[in-house]
Amino acid sequence: MITIYVHCINKRIEYIFQHVFHNMLGTDYVLTDDVDAYSQAPGHCINYSSTNLNKGIWIYPHPLLSKTGISRQTIQIGRWEELPCFFLQSQGDIPFDLFAAAFYQLTRYEEYGCTELDKFGRFIGENSLAYKENFLQIPLVDRWVFRLKDLLLADGDAGDFNPRVFRLISTFDIDFPFRYRNKGLIKNLMSGVSDLLHKNLSGIKEMLLTQLHLQADPCMKALANIDALYKRHDKDYFLFIHVGQYGKYDRRTIYPLRRYYRYLRSLYNVRFGLHPSFHASFDAVLIRQEKQKLEKILGFSIARNRQHFLRMKMPHTYKSLNTLDFIEDFTLIYASLPGFRASTAIPFHFFDLQANEQTSLLIRPTIIMDTTFTSYLQLQPDEALENIKTLMQECMLSGGDFTMLWHPSTWTGLRGDAWYRIFTECFLYGISNQ
Repeated sequence: MITIYVHCINKRIEYIFQHVFHNMLGTDYVLTDDVDAYSQAPGHCINYSSTNLNKGIWIYPHPLLSKTGISRQTIQIGRWEELPCFFLQSQGDIPFDLFAAAFYQLTRYEEYGCTELDKFGRFIGENSLAYKENFLQIPLVDRWVFRLKDLLLADGDAGDFNPRVFRLISTFDIDFPFRYRNKGLIKNLMSGVSDLLHKNLSGIKEMLLTQLHLQADPCMKALANIDALYKRHDKDYFLFIHVGQYGKYDRRTIYPLRRYYRYLRSLYNVRFGLHPSFHASFDAVLIRQEKQKLEKILGFSIARNRQHFLRMKMPHTYKSLNTLDFIEDFTLIYASLPGFRASTAIPFHFFDLQANEQTSLLIRPTIIMDTTFTSYLQLQPDEALENIKTLMQECMLSGGDFTMLWHPSTWTGLRGDAWYRIFTECFLYGISNQ
């Protein structure tokens, strides 16, 4: 049991201490604003106040957790040994307010009210504190918390910590189920002309064989390969399904998808989620309609979500998902950059800064996405593999979830085989370290 003294217990303090000690470290704790009770408490103690009580680990508080609302924060970066830190304090046993800094990152405080967005209406990763201060590739909140655990262990008895262990979480976004089929004659002719101009004879051959039903469509073949791989290793995976209308950034098939839907219903080691269409991203009514459509197709309720094109705005997207009865969202990653957008690899509940309350929506941070490497960073497959393994090792150090996002369509086309090899190597490396 850890006893924590605070001047005043409020919703922000309850939220961050519950996450740090219960969710991350798996230990019991009690918050108290009674100095006498704190002074007499046995075991590990933390003094989270501006008064030196000469007992336990003293962490001097920044004002952030004692306030409500949102205000501009001045950030100065310091060091806690080798780790970056902010909300620096001149007093206390560590040089910054760990709890306020963790709260700032988890709530995505810096994204509230941001008006400088990319062309898809997304917060720009290169403008984030983590990117500018070069800690986007580190689950910094997790590092801070595990360092605090080490201090507590050095300060007293062994205690009862049951921290999380590393998990590999595999997720796939199905933007469109077919590369050639169900798209219509004109679109396939245009695709064939493009392949011909680029002298992609293998692509023309693949299209003809697929249309003549002499081989499976490459995208459906990729889905089948995923399922076979995970069944072989007795692992579950997540599929996020797009059921929106045809459009430039959305579905590319023009004919009904009955065979595809039957295939989805036949899968049993899959956890399904909604992949809202591009135009539904910021429209709660459309998201509800697409959620209901997917539920009708599959025959059961859907409670997980990942935004198409990772289109989200704080806090509007999460507030909408919370009211639509989603329980988990997997959108939290920058499209252009791999890494830890909220400085953590451990799921956490959305705290609504406007309402100043914790919600029931669980945020599942995603760490890497295939198209970040193929389209934004334009890395070669083996360069991407090295980057992915480095990030996975970061998760292993602090018991995080390495949630990876792949599109089966990435494994089609000229370099599809190379990227499928990278995916399988990542999968095998991850499960071998669980």
